[in-house]
Amino acid sequence: MVVALGVLYASAPAGALSCGGGPWWSGGSSEVAGETDGDGDSEDDWTVSAPAEPVPVDARLWQFFSCYSEPLPCSFTSEAHTVEVDRVQASECTREGHGRIVELVPREPLWPDHTYVNGCAYSEQSFTTREGPAAAPEPVQVMAIGLDRRSDFPCSSGDRLDLVLADLDAAYLREGGRIEIAYPEGHVLPVTEKTLSFASGFPETDGPITLTPVAVDGARGETVRVEEIRYNQAVLVVCAVGEPGPWHALWVVGPLLWLAGRRRRSS
Repeated sequence: MVVALGVLYASAPAGALSCGGGPWWSGGSSEVAGETDGDGDSEDDWTVSAPAEPVPVDARLWQFFSCYSEPLPCSFTSEAHTVEVDRVQASECTREGHGRIVELVPREPLWPDHTYVNGCAYSEQSFTTREGPAAAPEPVQVMAIGLDRRSDFPCSSGDRLDLVLADLDAAYLREGGRIEIAYPEGHVLPVTEKTLSFASGFPETDGPITLTPVAVDGARGETVRVEEIRYNQAVLVVCAVGEPGPWHALWVVGPLLWLAGRRRRSS
């Protein structure tokens, strides 16, 4: 009887009992008419590259940007130099409410050995420049990948892609590079150590997906392709429509208890 209450096996269709979307579908932070309007975890500004080391003067930082907003110009500012920055679209908006990657391209060269405030970010972020080439993108190493069912009782919050990558401390990522995960439907999401740890993970898919390392100067490395993605385990999910309440599961539990009572009486 416990099994009949709702154990969902790995063969069940992805997202069949999801009751809500994931954080990636909010579209990230956006800017309209010079004002910044953040979605998701805007306090952390997880949608913008955040270099941990000095970047080359030809760096193209990036941002995960709302599909609902026009990618207006922004600026990088130091004490002695301000540069206007164009948001150049680097991935497509392929489904409603989904964001896109834009690269932040300065209209003139940045100055070396300067610290700039990234005015394109939701919260104040800064980065330091240096002379020399960007660190080259390194091969992506997939340690583990699978689908997890999110079972926030009484409803699933949406199945998620569980992804574990090696070498997330690589030099090209510390400089503000990214790994792009491309879904079969066409949408592309940025993978960094920060986005991997954000909320409940990436949207589900059964594959195939591709993972491509991208350096901070825009150089792209070798693509890794994952053909098939399976569920990691079976979980118990009871999903009701509307506000949660103790009576919402009665449509499942009630008939089973009634049958159990009839069997006792008949024996």
